[in-house]
Amino acid sequence: MERKKVINFSNRFFSNLEQFGLDFNKAKQNILSHIEEKEKDLSLDKRMVFYTPYIEDGKKYMLAGFVTKKEKSIFIEANSIWDKGFNPEDIIVTETNIRIIK
Repeated sequence: MERKKVINFSNRFFSNLEQFGLDFNKAKQNILSHIEEKEKDLSLDKRMVFYTPYIEDGKKYMLAGFVTKKEKSIFIEANSIWDKGFNPEDIIVTETNIRIIK
């Protein structure tokens, strides 16, 4: 079954877009493509952290947020963009109902 993808962008995400001078539509498509690739790894009704690499003008960024798979949709919350290195092993999850997907 094809799930409808709903994406919400935080004020911080838009602020980061402006700060780094990134293209909104390219960043959005990058997130949607990444979630589509990882859809089978998502658990139903479980909020999970996502992050995906993004390259623009030869510079690397990390797009990050949360994703929740529902019966008929996938809800994506794009929260921030990082321009620094990122190591997923450094993340400490304090809420037990969140899983990290690469």
